[in-house]
Amino acid sequence: MWKSRVLKPSASIDKVIVSEAMGDPPYGGLPGAVQAFVMQALSAEYVPGELPREALIASHTLAYEAEVYNGGHVSGFLGNLGIDNARWDLIAEGLDRVGLPGSAAIFADFRAFARKHPLRFRSWKREYPQYDPFFEELDSRVSAEPQYCIVLALHAWLEDKPWIEQIPDSDYRALNVARCLVPPHPLQQQRRDLRAPRVEADMRALRKALLKGRGKQRG
Repeated sequence: MWKSRVLKPSASIDKVIVSEAMGDPPYGGLPGAVQAFVMQALSAEYVPGELPREALIASHTLAYEAEVYNGGHVSGFLGNLGIDNARWDLIAEGLDRVGLPGSAAIFADFRAFARKHPLRFRSWKREYPQYDPFFEELDSRVSAEPQYCIVLALHAWLEDKPWIEQIPDSDYRALNVARCLVPPHPLQQQRRDLRAPRVEADMRALRKALLKGRGKQRG
């Protein structure tokens, strides 16, 4: 009960602050600026339900593009971000809302493959080239799409969003340095205390894996 109460949305961020000097896509622009703000908010212990939904859509859709173009659906997307149906829902919605039917169809087929062929889908955990060839087919379709199509479409979609506030770069930098870009969450410490045992367990597992690997090297 206490856990659910602490993690239940209890505050909200209505404005995403970005710098006027964010640059232009594909290497700058609104998608990356929004994503940077969202990452700071999550690090400050805000939960997704406390952020503008469209900001989450933009952030996760941009992350999908970055991962599949740099490592494909296996090494990039699944390898770095894992399986998260809530995130996948946001990506699917994002690709649809920015008007990219080709990319949306690729992602829909990726999800359908996971649902209809779970054993074949789990081959993504193997080493290349042992994973299912369907993943390579998806990656080939991604390569056939126009370069940077997702980030460019996201930028155009975000341009008129009322929840984005652009401020002078000097003000943005000052807020960022002072760590005031995202206001502190009223339950920040309680949420960090709640997360601490999981973090410690992950560190123990990592240490155990490293020691095991060192033992194999000696053998």
